[in-house]
Amino acid sequence: MPGQLLVSGLYGNEDDLKVVAAEGEILGETWYSTKVELPLKSTFQVYNGNEKKKYSLMIAGKALPVWGFGKPDFSEYEIEVTEQPVRFFKWELPVKVEKKTIREREQVTRIYSRKEAIDSAKELARKDIKNYLPENAIIKGEKILHQSIENDKVKLTTHFTIIEDIAEGQPIIKETENDRRLKNDGNTTSEPN
Repeated sequence: MPGQLLVSGLYGNEDDLKVVAAEGEILGETWYSTKVELPLKSTFQVYNGNEKKKYSLMIAGKALPVWGFGKPDFSEYEIEVTEQPVRFFKWELPVKVEKKTIREREQVTRIYSRKEAIDSAKELARKDIKNYLPENAIIKGEKILHQSIENDKVKLTTHFTIIEDIAEGQPIIKETENDRRLKNDGNTTSEPN
């Protein structure tokens, strides 16, 4: 039952209760459902490993090329720019070294077979549920509830059975003698009797 007290830091009899910090791990079986869609055909950009580097000195906002002249001979590319300030001992000079890394990229199309798409969708569902759960949770079981291929997409609904710590910590609020007296008397004012 949610909210049921399973671990307590109170011990002793009713008249002489002592409060101590208590810890407990309550493992419970919980259920989760995930829905995953994965296209059978996907197109994306990848780097093919070809790159060119260019170095320039940046003085007053103007670039003075030092190394790597000319235009890249790549049809599709991406440029990464990093700037490093030049220092003389502890002083930063108004000069920066700019490094441009030009990486060639190409478009790749991946086409899954029906089985590959279903296997990838299952793996994606597992990753999704693991991202949601605490680290020490264990996937006890999984069952495919619904699986279909519509509009060149695999649609997968998976039911997971998880073993996880369901304990919820509560702060210890120390009760004073005056609070106990008020509670026992049924008096709600804070003035002493």
